[in-house]
Amino acid sequence: MDQGLRSLCSALVLIFSLAACSATGDFGRTYSPQPSFLDQRPGQTRDGQFDLLRASEETRMENATARFMSTTDSTSWLARIRQAARSATGVQTSETDYFKLMRSKRFGAPETRYASLSNDIQLDNMTLPEAFRAICAVQTLDQRRQTALEGVPGTDEQTRAALARRREENRARIAEFAAMIEFRYNSYSYALEQLLVETPAPAARDVDARLTRMAVFVNLARNNSYCRND
Repeated sequence: MDQGLRSLCSALVLIFSLAACSATGDFGRTYSPQPSFLDQRPGQTRDGQFDLLRASEETRMENATARFMSTTDSTSWLARIRQAARSATGVQTSETDYFKLMRSKRFGAPETRYASLSNDIQLDNMTLPEAFRAICAVQTLDQRRQTALEGVPGTDEQTRAALARRREENRARIAEFAAMIEFRYNSYSYALEQLLVETPAPAARDVDARLTRMAVFVNLARNNSYCRND
């Protein structure tokens, strides 16, 4: 067996060892993602450059993070504050805007305001575990790609460049997601503080509990620890 073939075999052993690590799918069901990048064919060109086909892990991450970050729903609070910012020249979206939007609504009782805030936080908390699992899968995929690249020294420059671009695209997407988690958490925290000043109520305890749960995700994202999500 020549040196090149031995290197390739060593790379594949490392790749499949990483792939064998447990991962969870939707609703906690176990799945074993296949090393889909091994089945790639030359993809579409972008600006005359070779591009990789999108792996299933990357598509899943894009869908999962988009569900959290989406502003296409005109009824979502995030879409509404961004629309307001666009309508006012020079105005930037602020973490105080969520509470301003809440204050503009007519609520029959303080408990209803707290319930609305609690529901928004809970919807985010329900979406975040899937997004974290999807991000973890992509980070693992990028590690496997790097392992393969290091084990196959004869990889052409076009492929190396395409891998580097894709890795940076994935990192940028994950960084954007982390920033959005923090923005939403800070928006909810500000709203809770203001509600406690204006209309203190026992319902604040439920909001605080859900906000504490969200803080776990914020800290994990801040530390880039997506694979440590429980």
